[in-house]
Amino acid sequence: MTKDEIEAVFYAAYDGDVETIKKFLANGISPNIQNEDGKTLLHVACDDGYFGLLEILLQKGADPNIEHRFSRTV
Repeated sequence: MTKDEIEAVFYAAYDGDVETIKKFLANGISPNIQNEDGKTLLHVACDDGYFGLLEILLQKGADPNIEHRFSRTV
């Protein structure tokens, strides 16, 4: 996966764009994908209060125990 593709996934997550995230997941993107800070989509959903996104990610197998570079889990 390219840096641009990873950025596109995270831009959708930061916007709370559930439909776009669903499309990425349907196309094989891991719900545990991490950005350069080690944040996952689940970190973004929790940090920004996107509960619909949070639910989708957990249903798709997102791991709430992954730590980002600041040693925080969700």
